[in-house]
Amino acid sequence: MSHQVLENTVYRIPIEKVRQSLTECFRSALNFWQSGNYVAEKLGFHIAVGLIILGIEELGKYVLLDEAIAKIEDPKETVEIPVGIFKSHRIKLEKGQSLFKNWGFDLEQAGIPLTNQTRESLWYVAWDPEKQEFKRDLGVLATGAFPKMDTLQELMRRGLVKMQELERASLV
Repeated sequence: MSHQVLENTVYRIPIEKVRQSLTECFRSALNFWQSGNYVAEKLGFHIAVGLIILGIEELGKYVLLDEAIAKIEDPKETVEIPVGIFKSHRIKLEKGQSLFKNWGFDLEQAGIPLTNQTRESLWYVAWDPEKQEFKRDLGVLATGAFPKMDTLQELMRRGLVKMQELERASLV
């Protein structure tokens, strides 16, 4: 599917299904965090950071849906989310990070730039034409990887606890 088609396509989600996103996004974020913790225990910090970034994106996806539902006046309407926005790593990551800030958790304390560029540079092997070698850019973790990961994991844990509280409150 071309980029242009994605920009013009929308997901039409029945409003009664949007609350389901809270549970699904929470579970997905929790699974990314759990997987990241496991990988970090094995000293795979470069992979763990990317998994946590994806977890933050899942919480950002919930924010996108929650913002869309807040604009709806008639409970029989459907929520329309442009597919390009719903699938945008950048937008979901920004929304997720702002959610953490709203909760009083500053993810920047970890000292790791939480961007898709960071995830990609840590995860993917690139070819360096000047040095004529394959490499992965682990620079963001070079100094103090242990404390950085501990801080990031704890901040993510706190955010997940808040999200779980929201989920429980929505069931009442």
